[in-house]
Amino acid sequence: MIRVFSSRYHWIAKNPKEDGHNLNLVHEMKRNPLNMTEFQNLQNELDHSVLLDMSVAGCSFEDFLAELLGSLRMVVVLDRQTSFSRTCWLSGELLNEPVLIVLDGIKSGSEDHISVDAWSNLSRVDEAIIDIIANTRIGDVETDFSSLEVNWKITTGRDGNQLLTIEISIESLSSANAKNPIFFTIDYQGLFTEDFEVKFSKRKKYTSIVANLNDSIVSWSGKLKEPYLCIHVSDAPWKKLQRFHQIVYTWEDALKQQIELKLTSGSRFESLDEFSKSLNMNRNNDSALRLFTEFCLNQDLRGCTTKRVAAHCARAVILTGLMACFNPPRGLSGYLEMVTGTQNSELLKEFGNKRTWRSHISQIAQESNDFSTEAAQIVNPKRERRPGRPPTQLVPAMHPLSLFNQYLEDSTSIVCKHCRFNNRSSEIESPSS
Repeated sequence: MIRVFSSRYHWIAKNPKEDGHNLNLVHEMKRNPLNMTEFQNLQNELDHSVLLDMSVAGCSFEDFLAELLGSLRMVVVLDRQTSFSRTCWLSGELLNEPVLIVLDGIKSGSEDHISVDAWSNLSRVDEAIIDIIANTRIGDVETDFSSLEVNWKITTGRDGNQLLTIEISIESLSSANAKNPIFFTIDYQGLFTEDFEVKFSKRKKYTSIVANLNDSIVSWSGKLKEPYLCIHVSDAPWKKLQRFHQIVYTWEDALKQQIELKLTSGSRFESLDEFSKSLNMNRNNDSALRLFTEFCLNQDLRGCTTKRVAAHCARAVILTGLMACFNPPRGLSGYLEMVTGTQNSELLKEFGNKRTWRSHISQIAQESNDFSTEAAQIVNPKRERRPGRPPTQLVPAMHPLSLFNQYLEDSTSIVCKHCRFNNRSSEIESPSS
């Protein structure tokens, strides 16, 4: 019977503890001296497993052989070498049963490719051997994936499903690194993990994958620098996940990405609920506001010495961020509801009470030339509405995305230029986050 490489080996490589019994047992292997004829005769009697099939190696054949013999007590029956290839036959014994391994290696340019075949009637010994192989230097990811271009976004499909789209391009990858299949593992906060293989070519240098996130709603842990999305890249699927090339997007990265995606259209978020949906978060306005205000307060803004002025700075950077990214239907009142109408308002009380926040919103609306005020358009003019003036909305003086980028790149210029404390140099200290 011949067994070939399967996804089971990939799973074993990621979860080595699951087969601890086999892994410990294989280390008890004993040397079993054989001649070439005896070796070949046993090959016909034992079950055959293809462990690796000309896989990209993380080291030379010679280094791999030395490390493998350091882990498995086996006898070298044959070691034949040419200018571009090498074959090695290994013989051992486990539980009085023979175990045979054949290594084949070729040199392809600067890369080493190695095949590993095993013969044994013992169950699951092949899995233990592949795990030992993965722990040698052959399990290093040899290919340089640092120039791989990866983009992603979360959107809402026509049927209302939340979709994660990951776009991958090898345009900047060297031709030598792009000729072999590339293996990806997507880890979305541990809620789902998906493996896929892509075979690129001169004509095919781009691919994309779409995943449904409806059953993978996330919650913010409270730390901006924690991973939001991880993409692991390798030149072989059996290699240890810890050795894959890592592409990590933090919550801060995700927030910027999804805000930019929204603002590119020229429109802003209408509510914290819409903001939560764009990040595939639990619909919790308190959590969404905590995330957004933490992001705002993390901007590189000059701090002030007195508590009163520091509170003013905090309100300014939060409100400016809200106004750049949000356009609530109730206009200026909507911003006030955001910062005072959730449980998180308790956390914002240190920066001022409701009256103070209302006054600061009015000040920005009156003095900032980054926004202009206008009456909100009535979406449904036939709908009966209360008497009085329509809500006053803030409209950015430039494209919302340009304003947001300015807010990120030079927060001080946009937040502090209309601050009434700006001329009090004695109250300004060195930059802080």
